[in-house]
Amino acid sequence: MLSTNDLKDKRKSMFEKCKSCSSPLELLLVQEDIYNNILDSENRIKSNSKQKKYYKFNIEKLRLFCDGLAWSVIHPHAIRQLAKSTSKPPSLNDQKHFFHRIFKYSFDYLKKHDVPIMLADLTNIIKTGDLILCSDPEDPTIVECKNKLPSPEKFLLGRLGRQVSKGITTS
Repeated sequence: MLSTNDLKDKRKSMFEKCKSCSSPLELLLVQEDIYNNILDSENRIKSNSKQKKYYKFNIEKLRLFCDGLAWSVIHPHAIRQLAKSTSKPPSLNDQKHFFHRIFKYSFDYLKKHDVPIMLADLTNIIKTGDLILCSDPEDPTIVECKNKLPSPEKFLLGRLGRQVSKGITTS
């Protein structure tokens, strides 16, 4: 069990890493650290009801760090467009297998194109897409990552259709 001071010390360390990000690789590595810390807190919430509020507080603060990172690489108008939703950030624990793939895609893309990448589900403010490629801060690229592509006739139906429509409208 981590004490509240341990959580605070971890957050302070994360904050220092966020402040010192000077390359797209460092930005992605910090997000990976934040992801692991959020995941750890989510797991501790499930197993420890006495400290639940401290872990929820920790998650909220870590997501705010990612919000700050987003503001550092994406233009304010673009963020307003990406934030057009009132939904809560998703649980990362429910998507842990998917996130491993997201990180793999991100690191692979980063090797070929040295551009800042934001992982939308780590923030409170980005509500569109899975990855935001920030080669142009005023016009970032929204990427949806899927396990498999549906047949063309189903591409604009259901959840995927809503996501595609939202991405097009946001762009």
